[in-house]
Amino acid sequence: YTAKIAAKNPDGTYLLDWDDKDTQDRIKTVKELKLRSTTSGDAEVMPKENLKGALEVLGLRVADDDIDAIFETMDTSGDKSLDFNEFKLAIQRPSQTLAEIERWTSSINLTQLVAVGFLEFVGNDRPFRKKDKSGNAGPGGDDGTQRKDPLKIISEASEDDFNSIADAVLDGCKKLLQKYHRELKVAYEALKKQKLGKANDDDISKFAINTMSCGTISAFYEGLGGRVGFPNVKFFEAMNKEHKSKSKFLAPNYKIETCPADEWKIVTTTDKSYERQYEGHSRKIPNYKELEKSQKDGDSKLKDVEIIAIILYTGPMYVLYNCVLRRWPDKMFEELNGNFYTATIHCLVSGITKISKITRIPEGLMLYRGFGGLKLPKEFYVAPEGGYKGFVEWGFMSTTSDKSVATQYTGV
Repeated sequence: YTAKIAAKNPDGTYLLDWDDKDTQDRIKTVKELKLRSTTSGDAEVMPKENLKGALEVLGLRVADDDIDAIFETMDTSGDKSLDFNEFKLAIQRPSQTLAEIERWTSSINLTQLVAVGFLEFVGNDRPFRKKDKSGNAGPGGDDGTQRKDPLKIISEASEDDFNSIADAVLDGCKKLLQKYHRELKVAYEALKKQKLGKANDDDISKFAINTMSCGTISAFYEGLGGRVGFPNVKFFEAMNKEHKSKSKFLAPNYKIETCPADEWKIVTTTDKSYERQYEGHSRKIPNYKELEKSQKDGDSKLKDVEIIAIILYTGPMYVLYNCVLRRWPDKMFEELNGNFYTATIHCLVSGITKISKITRIPEGLMLYRGFGGLKLPKEFYVAPEGGYKGFVEWGFMSTTSDKSVATQYTGV
C-alpha cells in the first residue's frame, strides 16, 4: 500500500525526496497541522482521520477506500496511531535496492504471459469450415474458412472459466520467474568466476588477451528477447526512463566523458548546450522530428523512437548498448544495475532492420572491422558436434569501408 501513496517520476523514482527543502517545509506543516498530543502528553501521534490530509500536504493523493489499509500498513507498532517515525518511514523515497529490482523485473514480459493464459482457454487460431444445415462443410470466406473471434469467446467466459484462466496465468508466472531466476543466477556465477580468475592472475593480467564475448547458434534462436527481455510498448517513456542515469562513462572514439541523461537530452530536446562536448569532432546531431518528417514514400518509414535510438547509437551510447548485449566489460555491466536498455535496443534493431531492406550495397564493396586485444573464440575454429564453425556476435558490429579507420580500432 505504500506504493499507492507515492507519485512517481518517469524513471520510476518517487517524487517525494526526504532531503529536498520543499519536502522539509511540507513536513513542518504536517507536524503543525496533522499531529496531536496523546492524552498523556508525552508524545505526538497522528490519528487515522488526519492521515489523508497529511498525505495531501505532501502532494500525495490516495483514494478514501485505501486509507484504512494504508494506515494499518504504516502502523508498525500496532497501537492504532502513527508516531512521526512510522509516518516518515512509510513515505520517504524507496531505496536504491528497490529501484534496481524494479529495473530487472521490468524486462519480464507479463503481458505476453497473460495473453498465453487466455490462449489456452480460447484455443489456437486455425480456421474452421462453415457448415450448412446438413452438416456439410460450406464455402466460408474467400478461402472457404472462417476464423474464431477470440475476444468474443473471452467475453462469453464464465466466472469459473476466469478462475481457470487465472490459475493458468499464475502457474505460467511461477515458471517464468523461475526461468529469470536461473538466468540471473548463471550470470552472477559467471561473473564470480571471472572475478576469481582475475584475482588469481593479477601478475599476468596486463599481458592477457581477452577472448571475444559471443554466443552460439542456440543463442541466435532465442532472439533479442532472450538476451535483453521484452520492452514496454510505451517506447518513448520506457526509453526516457532507461536514460535517466547521470553516471559518467568514457566513449573511446570521442575521448570524452558523458552520461545517458545528457545524451538523451541532446537527441530529444531543442536544448543543444550539451553539444559543446563534441567540439572538434565531426559528429552532427540532427533533429529527430525533422528527420521523421523528411521521409518520403519508398523510404523505410522509421518511427520517431527508431530514429532516436539510431541517433543515440551513433554517439557514445553505443558503448553501453553493446556492453548490455555482450555483458562486457564486466565492471561496466555490473554498474548498470540491471538496466538492459530493453526498449532502446529493440527500437534500434527495428530501425536498422527497416533501413537494411532499402539499402543497396555496391557490388565489390569491401567492409572492414578492427579488433584489438581480442582473441576469437574456439567456436570460430572448431565446430561443436553436429554444428557449424562460427559464432553469434552479441552486439551491434560497426564496419567501415575505410581500412585506415578500422586499423585505428586495432591499436596497431
